[in-house]
Amino acid sequence: MKRYLLLLILPVFLYSKPVKIDEFVKSYIENSYKIKQEKELLNQSLADIMRANAIDDIYLYGNTGYTYSKGGGKDSLIPTEKSNSYSLIAGLSKAFSDTGTRVKVDTSLVRVNSETGLSMYSAFIPQLAVFAGQEKTFYMNSIKFSVTQPLLKNFFGLVDRYPLEASKLGKDIREIMNEESFEKEITSAISLYLRWLFLSKQIKLVEEIINENRDVFKQAEEMVKSGISSKADLETARVGILMYERTLFEVKKAYETLVEEIKKYYNLSDDDYPAEIEVFDKSISNNYNIDNLRLVKLVDKYISQVSLSLSIAKNKRLPSLDLIGSYTLYGSADSLSKSYSNISTSEFFIGIQLSLPIFDFDVRGEIKKWESEYQRLQLEKEKTLKDINTLAISLFNSLNNTKIIIDKQREYIKSLEIKLGYQRDQYRQGILPLAEVVRTSSDLSNAKLALTNYIVEYQTTYYNYLDLIDKLSGDFF
Repeated sequence: MKRYLLLLILPVFLYSKPVKIDEFVKSYIENSYKIKQEKELLNQSLADIMRANAIDDIYLYGNTGYTYSKGGGKDSLIPTEKSNSYSLIAGLSKAFSDTGTRVKVDTSLVRVNSETGLSMYSAFIPQLAVFAGQEKTFYMNSIKFSVTQPLLKNFFGLVDRYPLEASKLGKDIREIMNEESFEKEITSAISLYLRWLFLSKQIKLVEEIINENRDVFKQAEEMVKSGISSKADLETARVGILMYERTLFEVKKAYETLVEEIKKYYNLSDDDYPAEIEVFDKSISNNYNIDNLRLVKLVDKYISQVSLSLSIAKNKRLPSLDLIGSYTLYGSADSLSKSYSNISTSEFFIGIQLSLPIFDFDVRGEIKKWESEYQRLQLEKEKTLKDINTLAISLFNSLNNTKIIIDKQREYIKSLEIKLGYQRDQYRQGILPLAEVVRTSSDLSNAKLALTNYIVEYQTTYYNYLDLIDKLSGDFF
């Protein structure tokens, strides 16, 4: 019989287990939608870098067209009556973002069919004139290599590199925000766990208080039966039981609601309960490098973003002064197969082109905007540094003060327990009214509940302090 009874009890112990906070936090993080969303945002920032690298891609371009002309006569300087021409242009272009250089290589082919006498000027290759008799077909071609080098605006590719540099800073910001969100989710997990621990302790504590009040009620019953106390003492004792039964009902309802929230992040069974947390023995230091904290690094990255945008805006105010150069080969023949082998003309060109905005209100306004934003972020950094230092000192002092309060509260509880013991003896002897016993019992109950609050407050402050100085994740991962 004992063996069967043991088999019935054993599963309860197997499935009832304390859930440790690190186990709970890891499960919470694994099931956090915010963490998953942050990872996707980081992937998007990496995709932005990939898109920004497109500036250095090689582009293939081309066009084709048809031209028909008719006119001329005996009084015409160009006695052309009718011609048909087909053109095809194809080439490759590439930008070098490190220098801002643009390079193009292209080739063109024009087929001209003329009737009657023809001395035709080519719109595609101005350097060549085609002379044809009646029903004549000619092929003209060219190969051209050209380079454009900015000398002021976009010098050394400053404007070209802006999308890439901006996307890299965006990725850095997203990584910092990802780390910040990660620790904030750890903080949320801890907060949820501490509420679970707090309510679990409250239920257990209130149940103990109810049992203690029931003992007082039983003692009052004995005193009434013996004629030492009046029946009013029974109601006095009953009030304490009813009051804390109502409290227990409220706490259990809050606990049930919290359990449903916990199940979103942790596979919780009915018999699972939170394990105790021991943080009082852990060493706490108020030494930290504020410049390495995430919140400060995040503001620094925003400042770098604005500095980059400001430098680009200032560069846009410069004239567009470009050095351009090209080398071209020309050829013509009466058949397609001979058109490229018959190249006989070459041309080299070098020059400068200039474009200068007259008023440029748009860019000047943009510069003022970024200068103002730069100053705003500098002020934001100063405020962030002060806020972190102030909050760190406040949390650190709060830890020390709460620990002192906890020690004092424990002494207070111990004193009340001794007092209650004496008062019960005095009540049993009939020399102290029950109201005094109930009052002390109530004070003791409230002191125990307050102690639970102080302990959870200390634990919450401890983890908030670690979060502030970026040392929270090290406790769990």
